[in-house]
Amino acid sequence: MMLLSWNCRGLGNSRTIRTLTNLVRNKKPHFVFLMETKMMKHKMEFLRNKLGFDSLFAVDCKGRSGGLILLWNSDVQLEIHNYSRRHINAMIQNQNKAYTWKLRCFYGHPEVGKREEGWNILRCVSQMALSPWMCVGDFNEILTNSEKSSNIVRPRSQMKAFQSALEDCSIADLGFHGPKFTWCNGRFGGEFTREHLDRAVSNVEWNRIFDTVEVEVLARISSDHHPLLVHFSNSQEIHWTKYITFRFEASWTKKSDYAPIMKKAWQVKQRATEPWVRKSENNLTV
Repeated sequence: MMLLSWNCRGLGNSRTIRTLTNLVRNKKPHFVFLMETKMMKHKMEFLRNKLGFDSLFAVDCKGRSGGLILLWNSDVQLEIHNYSRRHINAMIQNQNKAYTWKLRCFYGHPEVGKREEGWNILRCVSQMALSPWMCVGDFNEILTNSEKSSNIVRPRSQMKAFQSALEDCSIADLGFHGPKFTWCNGRFGGEFTREHLDRAVSNVEWNRIFDTVEVEVLARISSDHHPLLVHFSNSQEIHWTKYITFRFEASWTKKSDYAPIMKKAWQVKQRATEPWVRKSENNLTV
């Protein structure tokens, strides 16, 4: 599965909409989480239609700031549990209902003095979620000064508060590949600053379900934040959904259309090592 997370800095810009549309078309994520939409939820239906998603949940902006939206398709079994201006919590169940996990979409407070509110939200939801969960978004904070490029050093107390929040929630960073910094202030000279603010974190239980995880920092276009694309999969689930054992039923020979279907099947080129893998590959229904 794939999840796209992006602080888009407003959906009123046509260039931002084009960038988002291209990202969804090219990457085909199963979920899209957007922050700083700067839009009321009753105006977001156009976005759902344009991006081709079946469902959305939105949190209104306040004035000209804030606003969250989570989009997903009907093939994803997702249920919203709770939300605020800083987060959206959802429960997700895989297609064969073998397991469930929690998705936490998070947006850290832009103001340093109010950032502790966000850390307390994380602590609160971690206590309610004694199960696999993953959190993604713009945390608006760094863990160490190595995640910052600037002439100004971040106060240790700020980073320590973030570190403590992750420790209290028993979650850890999932790493990434791509550009090191996910945000740039766009200034010049001594005021130029870049930081790693966007990330994905998870607990041990979630890591046990999804043994293949990759966080990709995408190119920055039309926003001061880079989008994140989180790939995650369960190799065992992929194995069993991809390879289906073929079993011949003797009763099929009694059907009137048996002969033409079998003739057509033999005419279709099969894979040498796996002659009967998936019914859908040959477009046959017996």
